[in-house]
Amino acid sequence: MESNFISVMRDRLLNIKAAFEDVEMELETLHSVWDGTARYLAEDPVGSSSEYVFGLLNRFLLDVKVAKSLLFRKGLSFANEANAVLPHAYVGSIVATKFGSGIITALRVADKRIEVKFPWSREAYLAPSSILSAGSLVRCRRWGVGIIRETCYDVGFCDVRFSFGYGKIRVEELTLETSSNQEDLRLELLSGGFCIGDPVVTAFGCGHVQSIRGNPQCPAAILSVGLLASDPDIHGGERPCTATAFVSARHAKRKY
Repeated sequence: MESNFISVMRDRLLNIKAAFEDVEMELETLHSVWDGTARYLAEDPVGSSSEYVFGLLNRFLLDVKVAKSLLFRKGLSFANEANAVLPHAYVGSIVATKFGSGIITALRVADKRIEVKFPWSREAYLAPSSILSAGSLVRCRRWGVGIIRETCYDVGFCDVRFSFGYGKIRVEELTLETSSNQEDLRLELLSGGFCIGDPVVTAFGCGHVQSIRGNPQCPAAILSVGLLASDPDIHGGERPCTATAFVSARHAKRKY
């Protein structure tokens, strides 16, 4: 009878062998690419690169960075096209949809369609509007009805606000709330006043509630709001927090 140690070591050796073969293939590809690059730059592919080539490549990278900064100031966004179709989600991410949770198998940028595989079907082609987003009323199996504040599909969670608080909920636990009294449920959820993390609109701009001084249900309560920049960062990511404003609850409106 073969020992457990031998079987484990055999499996590990096979994995190491497969990884080594992958590295060899990568090296062959790198050699081929370098050979073509060297010929283009009139360099000797066998010898070491000259300082001239390194200086040329560094200057090219600097020029690209400068051009990117100038174009960004003119309002050009550098967000990835696929990310523009569905932010914070990639192929393989689990997303919550109007038809239940499913796995993204493709992001079709050309016709703005998302290919999703559900447990009960082979595949489906959905519009971005079919994916649940911030503001969607959902039902959690354990905690009841809530409102999505932020989607984090790239890590498999959604930030959901409930009547008693908020939390990160796994996507698989969420379904779209389809009852006939949806608006009553939404009003009931928000009747408890402001909550930490609520997206709000103030006279100073949009932001999120960072802290609350006083009774959250009282219009005189003071909210500390982290204001967001009007534009995303230079890489097309999240809008950074640029300042903090202190406003009374009566002068802030929830952005749901």
